Amino acid sequence: MKKMGKNSKGFTLVEMLLVVVIILILAAATTFGITRYLDYSNETTEMVNEHNDVNDKVQSDIQGLIVNNE
Repeated sequence: MKKMGKNSKGFTLVEMLLVVVIILILAAATTFGITRYLDYSNETTEMVNEHNDVNDKVQSDIQGLIVNNE
């Protein structure tokens, strides 16, 4: 087996594996963060849609009252 001298170039297998593990950890953390953000945005969208539905109903009721009183 050859010994690596001071002039040898490249990365060892351990260094490469360490880089891969770090990238996987960062990817997992990012995926978790994005999933939480998407869940929150979907909940917010549902709340806004429900609010808009109520506003539409109130507006149509008001319009009906105005038309009936004329």
